[in-house]
Amino acid sequence: MSDSQPEETSGIVTSDGVVSEHSGSSKRPHRIRLWLLVGVGLLALVVFGVYWYGQNIKRTTAENAGQVIQKFEGSLRGGKVAEGSGSVLSAYQSKGQSYFVKPEKAQAITYKVAPNKAEKTYKKARHILDRQGLTGKLISSKQVGTTPGMYYDNEFVHCYLGAQTDENNNALLHVACANTKAYQDAERQLQVFYDLYAQNNPDKKAIVGITISSLKDSLSKGYKTAEITIVKDNTSEGAVNALYYQTPDGTWHYFKATLLEIYCEEYNTPDIQKAFIGKPCYDANMNFSSVKP
Repeated sequence: MSDSQPEETSGIVTSDGVVSEHSGSSKRPHRIRLWLLVGVGLLALVVFGVYWYGQNIKRTTAENAGQVIQKFEGSLRGGKVAEGSGSVLSAYQSKGQSYFVKPEKAQAITYKVAPNKAEKTYKKARHILDRQGLTGKLISSKQVGTTPGMYYDNEFVHCYLGAQTDENNNALLHVACANTKAYQDAERQLQVFYDLYAQNNPDKKAIVGITISSLKDSLSKGYKTAEITIVKDNTSEGAVNALYYQTPDGTWHYFKATLLEIYCEEYNTPDIQKAFIGKPCYDANMNFSSVKP
Protein backbone atom coordinates (compact mmCIF):
# COMPACT_ATOMS: atom_id res chain seq x y z
CA MET A 1 0.00 0.00 0.00
CA SER A 2 1.49 3.36 -1.10
CA ASP A 3 1.89 6.40 1.15
CA SER A 4 -0.74 8.29 -0.84
CA GLN A 5 -3.58 5.95 0.12
CA PRO A 6 -5.49 6.39 3.38
CA GLU A 7 -5.00 3.71 5.95
CA GLU A 8 -8.09 1.90 7.09
CA THR A 9 -8.11 0.81 10.69
CA SER A 10 -11.27 -0.33 12.50
CA GLY A 11 -13.55 1.68 10.17
CA ILE A 12 -11.73 4.98 10.84
CA VAL A 13 -10.31 6.97 7.95
CA THR A 14 -7.18 8.68 9.25
CA SER A 15 -5.79 10.39 6.18
CA ASP A 16 -5.87 14.27 6.13
CA GLY A 17 -7.93 14.51 9.39
CA VAL A 18 -11.18 13.25 7.77
CA VAL A 19 -13.49 11.96 10.48
CA SER A 20 -15.20 8.66 9.88
CA GLU A 21 -18.86 8.23 9.07
CA HIS A 22 -19.32 6.55 12.42
CA SER A 23 -17.98 9.62 14.26
CA GLY A 24 -20.26 12.02 12.29
CA SER A 25 -23.30 9.93 13.05
CA SER A 26 -22.53 9.94 16.75
CA LYS A 27 -22.55 13.76 16.85
CA ARG A 28 -25.96 14.26 15.19
CA PRO A 29 -28.09 13.47 18.31
CA HIS A 30 -25.95 15.89 20.30
CA ARG A 31 -26.56 18.66 17.76
CA ILE A 32 -30.31 17.96 17.71
CA ARG A 33 -30.45 18.15 21.51
CA LEU A 34 -28.53 21.40 21.39
CA TRP A 35 -30.93 22.97 18.92
CA LEU A 36 -33.89 21.73 20.93
CA LEU A 37 -32.46 23.36 24.04
CA VAL A 38 -31.92 26.61 22.12
CA GLY A 39 -35.51 26.48 20.82
CA VAL A 40 -36.95 25.83 24.28
CA GLY A 41 -34.85 28.66 25.66
CA LEU A 42 -36.09 31.10 23.02
CA LEU A 43 -39.68 30.03 23.61
CA ALA A 44 -39.23 30.56 27.35
CA LEU A 45 -37.86 34.04 26.68
CA VAL A 46 -40.87 34.89 24.50
CA VAL A 47 -43.31 33.59 27.12
CA PHE A 48 -41.50 35.48 29.86
CA GLY A 49 -41.50 38.63 27.70
CA VAL A 50 -45.25 38.44 27.19
CA TYR A 51 -45.79 37.84 30.91
CA TRP A 52 -43.41 40.65 31.83
CA TYR A 53 -45.17 43.07 29.49
CA GLY A 54 -48.57 42.13 30.88
CA GLN A 55 -47.43 42.50 34.43
CA ASN A 56 -45.75 45.81 33.79
CA ILE A 57 -48.97 47.64 32.83
CA LYS A 58 -49.15 47.80 36.59
CA ARG A 59 -47.84 48.80 39.91
CA THR A 60 -48.40 52.40 38.98
CA THR A 61 -50.92 54.32 41.04
CA ALA A 62 -53.03 56.54 38.84
CA GLU A 63 -53.04 60.05 40.31
CA ASN A 64 -55.38 61.72 37.83
CA ALA A 65 -57.93 60.91 35.14
CA GLY A 66 -55.63 61.94 32.31
CA GLN A 67 -53.02 59.41 33.38
CA VAL A 68 -55.58 56.59 33.15
CA ILE A 69 -56.77 57.59 29.68
CA GLN A 70 -53.18 57.98 28.44
CA LYS A 71 -52.43 54.45 29.59
CA PHE A 72 -55.36 53.21 27.53
CA GLU A 73 -54.08 55.11 24.49
CA GLY A 74 -50.71 53.41 24.81
CA SER A 75 -51.85 49.91 25.80
CA LEU A 76 -55.13 49.41 23.91
CA ARG A 77 -55.06 51.04 20.50
CA GLY A 78 -57.99 52.25 18.46
CA GLY A 79 -59.89 54.24 21.09
CA LYS A 80 -61.51 57.63 20.53
CA VAL A 81 -60.61 60.07 23.29
CA ALA A 82 -62.93 62.82 24.48
CA GLU A 83 -62.70 65.45 27.18
CA GLY A 84 -65.80 67.21 28.33
CA SER A 85 -68.24 67.83 31.12
CA GLY A 86 -69.12 65.34 33.79
CA SER A 87 -72.06 64.22 31.67
CA VAL A 88 -69.83 61.43 30.31
CA LEU A 89 -69.96 59.97 33.81
CA SER A 90 -72.98 59.04 35.86
CA ALA A 91 -73.43 60.79 39.20
CA TYR A 92 -71.35 59.17 41.91
CA GLN A 93 -71.07 59.34 45.70
CA SER A 94 -67.43 59.12 46.62
CA LYS A 95 -66.14 58.30 50.08
CA GLY A 96 -67.12 60.91 52.64
CA GLN A 97 -69.70 62.60 50.44
CA SER A 98 -73.32 63.06 51.51
CA TYR A 99 -74.94 62.62 48.11
CA PHE A 100 -74.30 61.78 44.47
CA VAL A 101 -72.78 64.49 42.28
CA LYS A 102 -71.31 64.85 38.81
CA PRO A 103 -67.86 66.37 38.31
CA GLU A 104 -67.42 69.48 36.22
CA LYS A 105 -64.83 67.82 33.97
CA ALA A 106 -64.08 64.26 32.97
CA GLN A 107 -62.10 62.37 30.33
CA ALA A 108 -63.21 59.36 28.34
CA ILE A 109 -62.10 56.87 25.72
CA THR A 110 -64.45 54.75 23.61
CA TYR A 111 -63.69 51.64 21.55
CA LYS A 112 -65.94 50.41 18.75
CA VAL A 113 -65.45 46.67 18.31
CA ALA A 114 -67.23 43.76 16.66
CA PRO A 115 -69.63 41.88 18.94
CA ASN A 116 -67.39 38.81 19.06
CA LYS A 117 -64.49 40.92 20.33
CA ALA A 118 -66.40 42.82 23.01
CA GLU A 119 -65.65 40.47 25.89
CA LYS A 120 -61.94 40.24 25.02
CA THR A 121 -61.60 44.04 24.80
CA TYR A 122 -63.56 44.43 28.03
CA LYS A 123 -61.15 42.07 29.83
CA LYS A 124 -58.16 44.01 28.49
CA ALA A 125 -59.72 47.23 29.79
CA ARG A 126 -60.20 45.69 33.23
CA HIS A 127 -56.58 44.55 33.19
CA ILE A 128 -55.35 48.07 32.42
CA LEU A 129 -57.48 49.57 35.19
CA ASP A 130 -56.35 46.91 37.67
CA ARG A 131 -52.70 47.65 36.90
CA GLN A 132 -53.11 51.32 37.80
CA GLY A 133 -53.95 50.79 41.42
CA LEU A 134 -57.71 51.08 40.88
CA THR A 135 -60.12 48.79 42.70
CA GLY A 136 -63.13 47.60 40.73
CA LYS A 137 -66.65 46.86 41.88
CA LEU A 138 -69.88 46.06 40.07
CA ILE A 139 -72.33 48.95 39.83
CA SER A 140 -75.13 46.50 40.54
CA SER A 141 -75.16 42.84 41.51
CA LYS A 142 -78.25 42.39 39.33
CA GLN A 143 -76.37 42.98 36.08
CA VAL A 144 -76.14 40.14 33.60
CA GLY A 145 -73.87 39.49 30.63
CA THR A 146 -70.13 39.37 30.07
CA THR A 147 -69.50 43.15 30.11
CA PRO A 148 -71.27 44.53 33.21
CA GLY A 149 -70.87 48.15 34.26
CA MET A 150 -68.15 48.68 36.86
CA TYR A 151 -66.68 51.48 38.95
CA TYR A 152 -62.91 51.67 39.48
CA ASP A 153 -61.49 53.87 42.23
CA ASN A 154 -58.52 54.86 44.28
CA GLU A 155 -58.05 57.93 46.44
CA PHE A 156 -57.26 60.10 43.41
CA VAL A 157 -59.49 58.89 40.57
CA HIS A 158 -62.97 57.53 39.91
CA CYS A 159 -63.62 55.64 36.65
CA TYR A 160 -66.53 53.95 34.94
CA LEU A 161 -66.21 50.93 32.64
CA GLY A 162 -69.13 49.65 30.61
CA ALA A 163 -70.34 48.58 27.18
CA GLN A 164 -73.29 49.39 24.96
CA THR A 165 -74.42 48.38 21.47
CA ASP A 166 -74.80 50.85 18.62
CA GLU A 167 -77.35 50.77 15.79
CA ASN A 168 -75.07 48.48 13.74
CA ASN A 169 -74.74 45.99 16.59
CA ASN A 170 -71.14 47.00 17.25
CA ALA A 171 -70.03 47.02 20.87
CA LEU A 172 -69.08 50.43 22.27
CA LEU A 173 -66.70 49.94 25.18
CA HIS A 174 -66.60 53.08 27.28
CA VAL A 175 -64.07 54.15 29.93
CA ALA A 176 -64.62 57.51 31.63
CA CYS A 177 -62.65 58.97 34.53
CA ALA A 178 -62.65 62.07 36.70
CA ASN A 179 -60.42 63.20 39.53
CA THR A 180 -61.74 62.61 43.02
CA LYS A 181 -61.03 66.28 43.68
CA ALA A 182 -63.48 67.17 40.91
CA TYR A 183 -66.23 65.38 42.84
CA GLN A 184 -65.24 67.13 46.04
CA ASP A 185 -65.25 70.50 44.25
CA ALA A 186 -68.69 69.72 42.81
CA GLU A 187 -70.05 68.88 46.24
CA ARG A 188 -68.67 72.12 47.68
CA GLN A 189 -70.27 74.07 44.86
CA LEU A 190 -73.60 72.32 45.38
CA GLN A 191 -73.61 72.41 49.18
CA VAL A 192 -75.34 75.79 49.32
CA PHE A 193 -78.17 74.47 47.14
CA TYR A 194 -78.46 71.33 49.24
CA ASP A 195 -78.63 73.37 52.46
CA LEU A 196 -81.24 75.78 51.09
CA TYR A 197 -83.40 72.94 49.79
CA ALA A 198 -83.10 71.10 53.11
CA GLN A 199 -84.17 74.21 55.01
CA ASN A 200 -87.32 74.57 52.92
CA ASN A 201 -88.41 70.96 52.44
CA PRO A 202 -89.29 68.31 55.00
CA ASP A 203 -88.01 65.43 52.84
CA LYS A 204 -84.34 66.43 52.98
CA LYS A 205 -83.33 62.95 54.18
CA ALA A 206 -84.58 61.56 50.89
CA ILE A 207 -81.98 63.51 48.87
CA VAL A 208 -79.54 61.13 47.22
CA GLY A 209 -78.17 63.22 44.39
CA ILE A 210 -77.79 66.78 43.10
CA THR A 211 -76.79 67.94 39.64
CA ILE A 212 -76.70 71.36 38.02
CA SER A 213 -79.11 71.70 35.12
CA SER A 214 -78.44 75.40 34.55
CA LEU A 215 -76.30 78.07 36.20
CA LYS A 216 -76.20 81.42 34.44
CA ASP A 217 -76.27 85.18 34.69
CA SER A 218 -79.67 86.82 34.76
CA LEU A 219 -80.77 89.47 32.28
CA SER A 220 -80.74 91.78 35.30
CA LYS A 221 -77.26 93.02 36.18
CA GLY A 222 -75.80 91.44 39.33
CA TYR A 223 -78.30 88.55 39.48
CA LYS A 224 -77.83 84.87 38.68
CA THR A 225 -80.19 81.92 38.47
CA ALA A 226 -79.71 78.21 38.99
CA GLU A 227 -81.82 75.20 38.16
CA ILE A 228 -80.75 72.21 40.20
CA THR A 229 -82.02 68.65 39.75
CA ILE A 230 -82.68 67.15 43.17
CA VAL A 231 -82.81 63.35 43.04
CA LYS A 232 -84.81 61.83 45.87
CA ASP A 233 -85.16 58.28 47.09
CA ASN A 234 -88.43 56.61 48.11
CA THR A 235 -90.60 59.42 46.73
CA SER A 236 -93.31 59.33 44.08
CA GLU A 237 -91.71 61.97 41.85
CA GLY A 238 -88.15 60.62 42.03
CA ALA A 239 -86.63 64.01 41.22
CA VAL A 240 -87.61 67.67 41.12
CA ASN A 241 -86.25 70.79 39.47
CA ALA A 242 -85.32 73.31 42.17
CA LEU A 243 -85.01 77.01 41.28
CA TYR A 244 -82.60 79.39 43.00
CA TYR A 245 -81.47 82.95 42.46
CA GLN A 246 -78.50 85.02 43.58
CA THR A 247 -78.84 88.67 44.50
CA PRO A 248 -76.16 91.31 43.80
CA ASP A 249 -74.73 90.88 47.31
CA GLY A 250 -73.65 87.33 46.32
CA THR A 251 -76.26 85.51 48.45
CA TRP A 252 -78.10 82.52 47.04
CA HIS A 253 -81.83 82.16 47.78
CA TYR A 254 -84.21 79.25 47.33
CA PHE A 255 -87.28 79.94 45.20
CA LYS A 256 -89.19 76.68 44.77
CA ALA A 257 -89.07 73.13 43.43
CA THR A 258 -91.40 71.87 40.74
CA LEU A 259 -91.92 69.35 37.97
CA LEU A 260 -94.03 71.76 35.89
CA GLU A 261 -93.95 75.29 34.54
CA ILE A 262 -94.64 77.93 37.18
CA TYR A 263 -97.40 80.55 37.02
CA CYS A 264 -96.15 84.07 36.38
CA GLU A 265 -97.84 85.31 39.54
CA GLU A 266 -95.62 83.03 41.63
CA TYR A 267 -92.61 85.20 40.77
CA ASN A 268 -93.89 87.56 43.42
CA THR A 269 -91.02 89.62 44.84
CA PRO A 270 -88.90 92.31 43.15
CA ASP A 271 -85.71 90.22 43.52
CA ILE A 272 -87.33 87.09 42.11
CA GLN A 273 -88.75 89.04 39.19
CA LYS A 274 -85.42 90.70 38.45
CA ALA A 275 -83.55 87.41 38.67
CA PHE A 276 -85.95 85.42 36.46
CA ILE A 277 -86.95 88.17 34.06
CA GLY A 278 -87.79 86.68 30.66
CA LYS A 279 -88.31 83.15 31.95
CA PRO A 280 -91.36 81.41 30.39
CA CYS A 281 -94.42 81.09 32.63
CA TYR A 282 -98.22 80.82 32.43
CA ASP A 283 -100.50 83.72 33.22
CA ALA A 284 -103.77 83.37 35.14
CA ASN A 285 -105.60 82.37 31.93
CA MET A 286 -103.06 79.63 31.14
CA ASN A 287 -101.64 81.66 28.30
CA PHE A 288 -97.94 81.40 27.65
CA SER A 289 -96.04 84.46 28.87
CA SER A 290 -92.78 85.38 30.60
CA VAL A 291 -91.61 86.88 33.88
CA LYS A 292 -91.61 90.67 33.96
CA PRO A 293 -90.23 93.03 36.62
